[in-house]
Amino acid sequence: TISQKTKGLPTSNQAVRRTVLHERSVELTPQESEQLSQYVSDDKYVEQQNADIAELSELYKQFMSEGAGGPDNEFVQDLRSHFTAQKGFVASYMFLIEGKEQPLIVKVNEDVLYVGYGPETETDVTAKLSPEAFAAIVAGRKTFMGAFNMGDMPAKGNFRMIGMLDNVFTFDN
Repeated sequence: TISQKTKGLPTSNQAVRRTVLHERSVELTPQESEQLSQYVSDDKYVEQQNADIAELSELYKQFMSEGAGGPDNEFVQDLRSHFTAQKGFVASYMFLIEGKEQPLIVKVNEDVLYVGYGPETETDVTAKLSPEAFAAIVAGRKTFMGAFNMGDMPAKGNFRMIGMLDNVFTFDN
């Protein structure tokens, strides 16, 4: 026999909770459970996982900003290709380049680098310069500190971070 009865929606909140909101637990073998607890209790492993996630998210952000292409990505690849990681160094920079709609944002977290044009944010150093001055820096004809000292790059913020730019980004002649 074929039943003609149609199923209806549950009429009480209790029935909805029983059928929809039940938790699905992952069944682990004792060995899998022991292995998982070893990873979770290992602080170095957890720190490395967090660092890897941060690095991947920065790479993804860079990949997404590269998709825009065009002249607004001027200097971005120059900075990425001349990046030298500095152990224990964390800083953020905002370069206000004449003629650009948005500032060039540079964030360094030891060996993780983010470079891209974006809205103004609070950074350790904010510097203003012309496209010609920035081009001279990335061509290796001038250093960041030299541009600052000559007045080509007025800046505000943590001045020790300006000197570190020449260590983090090495542009040789």
